[in-house]
Amino acid sequence: MIADEVMTGWGRTGQKFGWMNYDIQPDIFTAAKGLTSAYLPLSVVGISDELHETIRSIPLGGGSTYVAHPTALACADAIMDITDTPEFLQHVRDMEKVVKGRMDDLENKFDCVKACRTKGLFGAVEFKGEDGLGFRGIPQKLDPRMMEFRQALLKNGVFTYTVGAHIAVTPPLIIKPDEVHEGFDVIEKTLTQMGW
Repeated sequence: MIADEVMTGWGRTGQKFGWMNYDIQPDIFTAAKGLTSAYLPLSVVGISDELHETIRSIPLGGGSTYVAHPTALACADAIMDITDTPEFLQHVRDMEKVVKGRMDDLENKFDCVKACRTKGLFGAVEFKGEDGLGFRGIPQKLDPRMMEFRQALLKNGVFTYTVGAHIAVTPPLIIKPDEVHEGFDVIEKTLTQMGW
């Protein structure tokens, strides 16, 4: 099993890696972004002991252009001093409860909301669309109504990733409860303005 932890690693889900929230053990995992808080480019690939032993016995050629850059590694070391603390991960789990509460409010207040989900501070709000099945579109060309919603959110002060019928809910991991509420207040205000 391969776990793609590029977006979910380093505390985003309330555990060091997203797969740690479930009863699974990947053979390989990849991670990036949170490793340096995206300040510098750095990624990592982790492999199981069994795979490591197999690979070490086979002569393989290969490498990486930007492997072990000292500045990126120093950044990662400093970030891990923070993200490896139990208090940091507990904060993410505590903020998940605040986010989940506001997501529940959205589902109860707005018929246009199809579903909300989050694990830690990695979540999304999904909209029904006019036919109830969801908006159409791909990342490169969103449904015009979702584009309109995204622009209205931005005008009201919230930037988020929008794809298909979803908006991402991926705030900074150091967010405070009042900031969570402020963001969701803007989402509710924008939904009301849009007449959804």
